[in-house]
Parts: sequence; C-alpha cells; structure tokens
Amino acid sequence: MSHFYIHSLYFTVTIHRSFSDARLLTVSTLLGTVTQYRLIYKEEGDNVLLQRLWTKEVTEVEKVNSLLADDRRIVIGGLTAGGKGVIALYKLQPNAPPVPEV
Repeated sequence: MSHFYIHSLYFTVTIHRSFSDARLLTVSTLLGTVTQYRLIYKEEGDNVLLQRLWTKEVTEVEKVNSLLADDRRIVIGGLTAGGKGVIALYKLQPNAPPVPEV
C-alpha cells in the first residue's frame, strides 16, 4: 500500500494514479475503487484541496494492475477472478462516473 501527501493532506491509495490534465487526478485501489479528484490551489499559503468528483467500483477487473486516464476515457488493466488478463475501457461523462465503453 502506498501513501501520498499533498501538503498537509494525507490519504491512502494503492499504487494506481494518473493525471489527465494539470488539475484532474484519477486514482484506483488494487480492488477497483476508482475516484477522480480536482486539485484546487489556494492563493493564500501553499494549500492544495481535493474536490472529489466521482467514485466508481469497477466490476470487470478483480485486481487492478494499471490505470491510464485522459480527458475522454479511463483504461484499466488487470486480472479477472479467474486470473486472466483483462482491459476495461470507460468513457468519461461530465460530472458523473464513467460508463463502460463497448
């Protein structure tokens, strides 16, 4: 399990994180809880706030091994419950959790 800090803010995530632009951070736990945050930089002091935009449980991947995000989609690679490799594609929607891309 890895930890990362944003100034005085501390929280725990497991390994997988991707910036889709300078202020959008997408993170995932090993078991597939994916959350996207907007970073808000405060003018006074050196504070950075995280605004949670959405959280989604991924069902196609049992164990997440990689995550890639851009401004239109999220790609998650990992293993199924049976141990087979799988790649799941999700289309991003404005202000809502992503939907599977067929």
